[in-house]
Amino acid sequence: MPLPSFTPDIPSSFGLSPSPTCDEPCAASASAAAAAAADGLPGSPQSTSPGILKHKRYPFSWDRTLPLLEHLTYGDPACKARRLSDEDVRHLGALLEGEHCRELPPDRDALLQAWIQRLRAPLSQALHQPETFPGLVLGTDELRSLRPLLLDILCTTCVRDPHGGWSSMGQRALVMVGAVGHWMRSGSPHDAAQRSDIGRQLLRQIAGLSRDLELSDAAGGLDLPDPKLLGLALMPGARAHLTVHGGPQTIANAMPSLSALPLRTWRLARLDTLQAMHEQPQLSLRLLDLTLSRDRWGAQELRRLREVAATQPNLWQVNLPRHAPPDALGFDWERRQGRSGSEWLRVGRPDGLSALDAAAAAWKSRHIRSDMPLRHMASDPDACHLLRLATQLATTAPEGMAQCLARLLERCAAGPDELHRHANEARQLWQAGLSPEAFVRSLAPMPE
Repeated sequence: MPLPSFTPDIPSSFGLSPSPTCDEPCAASASAAAAAAADGLPGSPQSTSPGILKHKRYPFSWDRTLPLLEHLTYGDPACKARRLSDEDVRHLGALLEGEHCRELPPDRDALLQAWIQRLRAPLSQALHQPETFPGLVLGTDELRSLRPLLLDILCTTCVRDPHGGWSSMGQRALVMVGAVGHWMRSGSPHDAAQRSDIGRQLLRQIAGLSRDLELSDAAGGLDLPDPKLLGLALMPGARAHLTVHGGPQTIANAMPSLSALPLRTWRLARLDTLQAMHEQPQLSLRLLDLTLSRDRWGAQELRRLREVAATQPNLWQVNLPRHAPPDALGFDWERRQGRSGSEWLRVGRPDGLSALDAAAAAWKSRHIRSDMPLRHMASDPDACHLLRLATQLATTAPEGMAQCLARLLERCAAGPDELHRHANEARQLWQAGLSPEAFVRSLAPMPE
């Protein structure tokens, strides 16, 4: 019985025939879908529509191997093995030995070489004696190890479009992949694990698979690419979340790169780190999570927390550990019980960074970005009003208006007076009933 179709334009068997250990059609499981979501893959098998992806850089097509990756992601975990045809083996062999594999995270080197060795004999037979090739049966453990390797390779060759399909990377994306690959491999052996983790996340950003960047000093420090590379590699709607277990010294060298990121979360284990980060004016912050902290909450610590809460312009939520005082924050904050302690939500101020993220996600344009300069004043009522208008316009205004709108938002970041003036003008034009295109052109006319 042939396998079910996972994509509308690929034959149901896509070159794979079921082994005797799996005679029934495979169904997507909840656990597989959850794993796919964690990897940034689509939430349902039908959401992908890959084409034949060829590029001079890699002389093979993903049109057979991508369904294998989707099958490994969505297939029934009860299936114990899969049999690959001679054509599948040829495609997989070309994929694993391509030039693009030089850009893989260094922690994949051993797995890549193991798979090249695993395929050496079957690939030789598939190439030279296809008529007698019995097929290559891969067991459950092998399939589990193949999936993350294929996913990493996918992110060095293909990009996901806003409609859920795939296309081969253009020159700009390939240059970014090469720069990230070079950065991952240019550190010391001690840095390899952390650089692999961060680089893998950046590759998924370039490929359009994930917009969240999780950073941590768990390895004893934080090693980041330079700000320019980060700015080029991040998706327009990227969001960065930072966890710091050590003190301020563990992230001191990373401050220039952190300042360039669209930071949304600080998860800190020590209060002296909070003070050091608060002194960096370019670091944005929406959620402050101190539930990892075991520090004593004396008068000095409370004063430090209240100063941060009062002066961080976009701070909207604070999570405190269970041993924190119940009156840690004042009347501008609403307290509720959380899983690891108390959660405090800002009263009387909009959630500006969420509004900026929503605008960037709605436009899907490199012009409207979550790291725009306006992020430093996104929770100003006027800024939040303009960002919500931008989100609303994304559904009606032509795509070409994104550049005009971005230019307007950049002007607003010049200062409070400029922001207030443009926001009032926007309210007046909106009430005049202009079309979305005329509205944007009136606010931010194209340069002569």
